[in-house]
Amino acid sequence: MKINSITAVAACLIPCFLANSMAFGGTCDFMSLTSAGGNDYIIKTNGSISNVQSIILKVGYSDENRLASKQPVSQEGTAQWTFFNSTPRSDGLLIYASTQQPLHLSGTVARIRFARVTTPPTLACTITADYVKSEKNQDTSNNSTTSGSSGNSSATVADETVKSGDSFTTQNDQGTSSNGLETSQFGATSMTVRPDVHDGGETPPPPHEEQEQPEDELQHDEEVTPTAQPELPSQPDATPPPSPSRSPEHVEYRSILSRFQAEAGERTPSALMDLFSEPVAQGISQTPPIGLSDGESIVTLTLKATGDDGATPLFILKGARLLALTREPGGFWAVKTLPDRGVSEAVLTVLSGEDSVVYPLTVAPRINIKPKEGEPLTEADFTAFIAQRGGEQGQAGDLNGDGKRDYLDDYIFTANYLAATSTPLSGARTKEPSPSPAQP
Repeated sequence: MKINSITAVAACLIPCFLANSMAFGGTCDFMSLTSAGGNDYIIKTNGSISNVQSIILKVGYSDENRLASKQPVSQEGTAQWTFFNSTPRSDGLLIYASTQQPLHLSGTVARIRFARVTTPPTLACTITADYVKSEKNQDTSNNSTTSGSSGNSSATVADETVKSGDSFTTQNDQGTSSNGLETSQFGATSMTVRPDVHDGGETPPPPHEEQEQPEDELQHDEEVTPTAQPELPSQPDATPPPSPSRSPEHVEYRSILSRFQAEAGERTPSALMDLFSEPVAQGISQTPPIGLSDGESIVTLTLKATGDDGATPLFILKGARLLALTREPGGFWAVKTLPDRGVSEAVLTVLSGEDSVVYPLTVAPRINIKPKEGEPLTEADFTAFIAQRGGEQGQAGDLNGDGKRDYLDDYIFTANYLAATSTPLSGARTKEPSPSPAQP
């Protein structure tokens, strides 16, 4: 089996409890394909993805690259998949994994081994979030089967129904078939949406109407004079009219770090601390307000997701790891995270139906900024730090060791100063009070 530049298109179907689908196409922000040395490449997540029940990865083939002849694909990472299967096909490599209970997906997912690589592989992906229900009582003729060429295992995938009120939606590449069924196909695996399927199974056909007999076959004992029938009031339609369409909402909040980057005024202690005074977003709270990325300190976000109140949003983290996800009273969610060690940027993306919110966490590396052990920090120490400008690498003032004395160093110092003087430190991984829901 040969492969070209792997035009690797990864379609990650993530059935979490959402009523509508949310898809991202093109460059993959949530998964990546990277070299693992030699002819090996790994597919991994860019952060954490919650409520994953199944994934489908598709890698396109051509003639320059060649897959290894033995075990070209292997499962990796800590995810406890109930089923994991790869199928080399004429039009590409299909990887399917599923689990009975939704899991948090983070890190490496699969390893692809090549016998020859002449062009670096690329990866694109689509993420779809749906509430997917398997039809247990479908005929076997309605099932689609994905067979693996390595080993004798095969996966039988039942038709799945995506229900959103009275409408049915699914992400697909093939469009709508002539018989009114929408299908989304990835190789041999397909999702079929049947408008006549409901929670209790298929809707029974309407009662058989009596066929009208020809007029010459009617037998009459006597002639009946037709009488005018009273006009019956029109019955309201059983199906309510569809609600007006609403454009998807995408909100991306500006981070406090970006305020430092854009700040062109005089850099004084009060001016730099004022950049932390305004919250990043109304209706979203962070506890503690400033997180220190020492690999041990916990940061909890409390927010109210947009979209359907009954849906479970999709939470995606970059620069941090998801520790726990809790539903709070009033429709709020508490997202407990552990920022990666040493990061100054971490982002939470929340997908709810067709809406999305991108929220930057306020985090900074933990540094020791106390002049002497046991002595409190003062504004004079802050002023002394600001005076250290234009130093070479290794000189005081370059806090992140990048050889530059710039806005990032000011941000790190200010964050640590405020955490040490005016806000409680995030501390080690200990029990913390439950955050109070932010006001919407």
